[in-house]
Amino acid sequence: MAANLRHNLSARWNISRGRMDSDIGATHARLSTTDSVAYINRVFDDYRNYGGLNEHVIRGKRILEVGPGDNLGVALRLYAAGAAQVVCLDKFFARRDEAQQLAVYRALRESLNATERSRFDVAVSLDGAAAQINSECVQYLFGSSAEDAVDTLGRDSFDFVVSRAVIWEIHETDRALEALTAVLRDGGRMVHKIACIDWMFRDHGHHPLEFLTVNDRLYRWIAHDSGKSNRRSIAWYREKLAALGLASTFHIVRIVGSSRAEFPPGTFQLKRGVHFEDADLEMLREIRPRLLPRFQLLTDEDLMVEDMFVVADKPLAARPAALRTALSA
Repeated sequence: MAANLRHNLSARWNISRGRMDSDIGATHARLSTTDSVAYINRVFDDYRNYGGLNEHVIRGKRILEVGPGDNLGVALRLYAAGAAQVVCLDKFFARRDEAQQLAVYRALRESLNATERSRFDVAVSLDGAAAQINSECVQYLFGSSAEDAVDTLGRDSFDFVVSRAVIWEIHETDRALEALTAVLRDGGRMVHKIACIDWMFRDHGHHPLEFLTVNDRLYRWIAHDSGKSNRRSIAWYREKLAALGLASTFHIVRIVGSSRAEFPPGTFQLKRGVHFEDADLEMLREIRPRLLPRFQLLTDEDLMVEDMFVVADKPLAARPAALRTALSA
């Protein structure tokens, strides 16, 4: 906790001084070119398979990607598949190697079909020492958080909002989801892959839910500004999105402490003997008495969810009172 306290204070200091460059989101820094392309294509396929964002659905639509990190490959794939424009919004500027990114974009281009490649070539030039992105196709904005998306982007400005492993790091989660709902047009859809996970403790041999035992004041000091878990559960997201008037489905991807393959799309409910075993329940019950009171109230099934895809549709009706109140505050 002392090491993470130092890390969090350092991150807070940098933010206060306007330094937004960070290793947060530098996913591709540790990947080979082949692995980077595979990752980009997997993320794109996940949005299609879990969120229904196929080529016919996104054609001519405007998409917001929250937290693209150090590579805009997913946005380029969405544009190549037919989107009218993809805007990438990131609080931090993830440090990157431009030569590496250029190699990734070139390899990504080769994985596309002829039609996609033609659109890809409009969105990015790969002729120089670094990729040159056409902002009319893919626009990259950093230094602005999801919580401020309305001020940055305007209300009712996107047909789809997507993110991967981003929402779980946002501690002002209420504000972020309210703002993302506001920038989404009526009838639009959000697709977020959200983890309920921690690495601070589990990487050092502690129980994977140890982070849910730390009191809120101390946890804020060790996690709030440095890209660590916001400790929101599937139950919290379920209640919040319902309050915002969104019709949501939750595809459960993985359970706590599991090394098994991710569950396929359509896994909406965990079943004993299928998705978890008695040993998984025993692991939860071992730590349950030490959890903070609000986490003790969660059902075994909700406490067990470690990763999920959330698909939330905004109705064509007027905004709910909860959202109107939040945005006017």
